[in-house]
Amino acid sequence: MDAETARRHNDAGCALLDQLKIPAAIEQFRQALRLRSDFPEARMNLALALLTLGEFEEGWRHFEYPRTGPARHVGQVWSGEDLAGKTILLWAEGGLGNVIQFARYATLVAALGGKVILECQPALKRLLATVPGISQVINCPLAGGAGKGETPPPFHFHAPLTRLPRIFGTTLQNVPAQVPYVSADPTLVKHWGREMKRIKGLKVGIVWEAEQATWYGRQRSIPLEHFAALASVPGVSLVCLQKGFSGPTCGARSRTATFPLTILADLDGSRGAFMDTAAVMQHLDLVITADTSTAHLAGALGVPAWVALRTPGDWRWMLDREDSPWYPTLRLFRQRRRDDWQGVFERMAAELAGRVA
Repeated sequence: MDAETARRHNDAGCALLDQLKIPAAIEQFRQALRLRSDFPEARMNLALALLTLGEFEEGWRHFEYPRTGPARHVGQVWSGEDLAGKTILLWAEGGLGNVIQFARYATLVAALGGKVILECQPALKRLLATVPGISQVINCPLAGGAGKGETPPPFHFHAPLTRLPRIFGTTLQNVPAQVPYVSADPTLVKHWGREMKRIKGLKVGIVWEAEQATWYGRQRSIPLEHFAALASVPGVSLVCLQKGFSGPTCGARSRTATFPLTILADLDGSRGAFMDTAAVMQHLDLVITADTSTAHLAGALGVPAWVALRTPGDWRWMLDREDSPWYPTLRLFRQRRRDDWQGVFERMAAELAGRVA
C-alpha cells in the first residue's frame, strides 16, 4: 500500500511541476520518499525541482538517474578520493546536451592529478576529445543493443558525470562556467570560413527541432514557420544548422521553409557529428535554437546564442532568468504563456532588428 501511495504522491508532484507549482511539487516528492525511500524516480524528480529553484546543495544529493539491470561498471565509485597517479573513468548519462554540459567537470577532475578517460555516446566522441584534461574518449554502450561500446582500459575509480557537481560542491556562485571548454577542428573552421564568406548580412544559425523519439523532445521543438519572423528582419541571413535538414521539408514539426534559408552541404555528415556545426558556429554572428544539444554546443564553445524555451522549461534553465549560470554567452527567451511561440519570436525579431541597426 505504501508503494502505491508513494507512486500517487510522485505523480501529483509531476503534475504540479508541470504547472510550475514547484514548492508544492517538492512536498509531494518528499512525501513519496517518506513512504518509500528506495524510489529512484521520486528522488530524481525531487532533485530536478530543487535545482530549478537554484537549491543546488540538496538538489545534487538526489540527482541520480534511475537505473535498471546490472551496474554499468564494476569497481570503486569515486567520491573525491586522492587521484594522484590514478586513472578514473567518467561515464555519460542522459542526452547529448546533458553530457556536453557536464563534460566541463572532466577538467576539474584532471586538475586533481588523475588520468581521465571519458566514456560517452559515439556522436560526442570527437567533440569531447577536445575538452582539456581528458586523456582518452571511448564509446559507451548504446540503448536498445545498437552498440556494445568499447572496453575501457584498467582504471582505479569510476563515476558518472552527473555525480561530479555534488563532489565538487557546485553552487550557483561557483558553477564552473569558463568557456570555451570544447574546440572546433581548425581545418574545418578554415573550410567553413571560405563557405560562409558568401553569405551576406548578419549570419544567424537556426535549429528548431529536438529529438523526436520522446514526448519531451517533441514539446521542445518549434514549428519552423515561426522563424519567418526572424527572416523578415532586413539584413539578416538565416543559416540552417538543423540535423538532417537537406531539402524543403524535414520532420513532422518542420513543414516547409517558406522564407530564405541557407542550407550547408554535408553538415556533420562525413566528418562526424557536431564537428561541422562547431566549425560553422565560429563564423556566425548568432545562433538561435530550440532547447537542444545545439544550445549546449554553442554555450560550450562560447558562441553567442539565444535559446527559445517552452513553459515549463527544463531544470537547467531555472526560472525567470534570461541568462544561464552554466553558459555565459547564452540568452534565454521564454514563453510567457504555454505554447506561445509567436510571442517569443516577435521579441527575438525586435532584438535582431536592433542589432542590425
